[in-house]
Parts: sequence; structure tokens; C-alpha cells
Amino acid sequence: EIRKRFPDQRAPHYGEAIAAGRAREPHGPAMLLDVAKDVSQPAIVRGTALSLLRGAGSGDFTEAMRAGLRDPDPLIRQGALVGIGDLGINERWRLAGHLLDDELRSIRIDAAMALAPMLGNDLRQAERENLQRAVREYIETQQLNADRPEALTNLGGIYAMSGNHAGAEESLRMAIDLEPGWLPALLNLADLYRSTGRDPEARE
Repeated sequence: EIRKRFPDQRAPHYGEAIAAGRAREPHGPAMLLDVAKDVSQPAIVRGTALSLLRGAGSGDFTEAMRAGLRDPDPLIRQGALVGIGDLGINERWRLAGHLLDDELRSIRIDAAMALAPMLGNDLRQAERENLQRAVREYIETQQLNADRPEALTNLGGIYAMSGNHAGAEESLRMAIDLEPGWLPALLNLADLYRSTGRDPEARE
């Protein structure tokens, strides 16, 4: 009805790109990239667009993420951190390693979660210490909310990625004790058992 009444006054709206991205429509990534690169859009819109590009891997994806991860606005940096979540860990490290030193704690701990698997790789001592410090910040943040199964599940995830399987199991079991039907903890505990050769416990 609006198009009929105002045929010459309809400009594209970022909501269409975000809707297409959330629906995983084929044209969504191209629309989201346009929004992410449009500096006239609000930061929260551009950050959302970058986060929804996760797994897209389209032509300008890497360049958009590189720019987003170095943007002055933290909402855009945070969105880009989500957006690179499906990349290989070495590529994530190359693009986002500098965010372990971000001025904002929320960015540092998100970067720690994204980059924690690098603890199993060869790193220079300074890089390893930097990552370990950010991981500790992430753990401290989750421990503040450890009366909730969500935070305990997050702790289980970071411990597992850091190679602390005992800590991961303990946190996930605590989450299940708090809320026996909490599926994220049940699934993560099963996956932990599977990855450590305890298939019978995983099936149970």
C-alpha cells in the first residue's frame, strides 16, 4: 500500500537486509555487506549486519570483517567478532588477535572466547600470556553469574577449549544440577565425553 501511494519515495531500508540475513535468504549476504559498509547507518545496525554474515564467506566477507574488527565503535567490533565465528582458528587469530588488548572488557572477553582454541597451538610467550589473561577475564565474568546454568555452561565451554576437561565436566554437571533439563549443558557434556573417548557416557 505504501509503495502504491508513494511510488517514488521508497528508499531501501536496513531492516530488509537484516530480515534476509536472519532468514538465510540467498541474497542476504550481499545486502548485509552493503549495510555493514554504509557508514551512514547506526553502529548497532552495522554491527548486527556483520554478526549475521557469520558463515557467509562471500566475496568481500574478509575485508568487511577486517574493517569491522578495527572500527572505532565497539558495537561494530563486537558484531564482527560474532561474524568471524565460523572461520578457522588461525584465520580468527590473524583478524582479531589485537582485540585481546581492546580498551573495553566486553570486547576482550568476547575475543577470548573466540580465540581460546589457540591455546593448543604454538604461540610466542607474549601472545600466550595475553590470551591467557583475556581468558581469565572471561572466566571471572562468568563466575559472577555462576548461579545460572548459562554461565556454568559458558565456563564448561571455555575450560574445554583450554584443555581443562575436568573443569569443563564439573561446570557442566553443576549446570545440569541447577536445571536438569538444560539442553546446552547436556549436549556439551555429551560432546565432551565423546571427544575424550567416553562414548558410553556420551550416549547416556
